[in-house]
Amino acid sequence: MIKGILTFFTIVIFNQVTLAQFNETIRTGRPGQGTGSNAVGKNVLQMQTGFDLNRSKDYQSNNLNTNIRFGIFKRIEVNSAWAYQKEKILLEKRTGLSLSSFGLRLHLLDPINKKPSVGVQLTTKLPYKTGDYTANEFGLKALLSVTKRISKKSSLLFNLVYLQPNNNQSKYWSYVVNYGFNISNKWGVFIENYTNFTRVNFDNYWDTGFSYLVNSNLQLDLFGGTSLNKKYSDLFVSIGFSGRIVSLRK
Repeated sequence: MIKGILTFFTIVIFNQVTLAQFNETIRTGRPGQGTGSNAVGKNVLQMQTGFDLNRSKDYQSNNLNTNIRFGIFKRIEVNSAWAYQKEKILLEKRTGLSLSSFGLRLHLLDPINKKPSVGVQLTTKLPYKTGDYTANEFGLKALLSVTKRISKKSSLLFNLVYLQPNNNQSKYWSYVVNYGFNISNKWGVFIENYTNFTRVNFDNYWDTGFSYLVNSNLQLDLFGGTSLNKKYSDLFVSIGFSGRIVSLRK
């Protein structure tokens, strides 16, 4: 996974002459937990990669994750997420590929006449893991994404998510509310509230951070957050990048 990420990063940096033919700037799910409503665009290949550190009283983990997206039509994309993780729960240690998934995103509505941008995504968690992680069942995630531009520099993103991790675990819901602000053409900041909840349980979190647009096809980011529930003491930090190759549009 690391070798593939470095190869993709190199291609993005050293192909700016070709990529400059596409004028729109990159739109990415990083930083933060929210998922945007837009597809990447027909024949655009995009990678969103991060390295996460998670710490709490009885738990710690290091996680390398990546999401590969490809536009098959202007409004439809396919994507696949993968994560390699090392974690320690009390005295138990686990290492291996902890996540593999395949998704389909559809951009339904454009932001015309002050209307929000709307999209949906369906994701299947694949029963493929390695090392100390085992999985023999599929999972399901259904997501509604709504993005509303408040001004030229700020926007509001809302996600409503239904999750069924696998056949043996309880179904639950999640929402994300993300406020983003562009400080300049290069720098952006955000603050976000997100949850996982059922009828009897409500796990509440927040995070914040910033992004830096290197060029129209490459963005760097750093963010972190913690739990708002008193029973938790979770703390996480994530650093990563998003890059795309648009020369495939030819």
